[in-house]
Amino acid sequence: NQTDPHITSSSGTTNLCGPEQTGGHYDPTFGCGGASQFAGVGGVCNTIYSALSDEEREAQSWNDCNPSEEKCTKTCNILKDTSTCEIGDQSGKLGQLDLTTTKAQRFRDYKGTNLDLLEGLPIVVHCCDSVDENGKGLGCSPRVACAQLEESD
Repeated sequence: NQTDPHITSSSGTTNLCGPEQTGGHYDPTFGCGGASQFAGVGGVCNTIYSALSDEEREAQSWNDCNPSEEKCTKTCNILKDTSTCEIGDQSGKLGQLDLTTTKAQRFRDYKGTNLDLLEGLPIVVHCCDSVDENGKGLGCSPRVACAQLEESD
């Protein structure tokens, strides 16, 4: 589904964009990255990790962990396979936002995410210096803004 999302409002202050207000990344397919809504000791991602064999963990790009003591995560590779990432983690999928404009910005998702799944959910913005070989941001700042994603006509 190709949707043109745009950001319609911003909180104006970053303390309204914290994880307590926005939650973890929307993750209905259990991408289980570090910011997944299911991450953490006692969370669904750790339960999945515990149920898999070593071969299954390797095949699914799980990072080594001790599920009773730390968060178990998978490695997201947005450039090769977006299904390895949380659906709610749009880092690098839609291109860069221009934070110097107040005009609506339109993006087309060429990576296959059904953006209808994200409508009405919070979008959190981090400023990053560059990306790594997996397309993930490097040198990222704390949250600088947040808004809700809405479809435009």
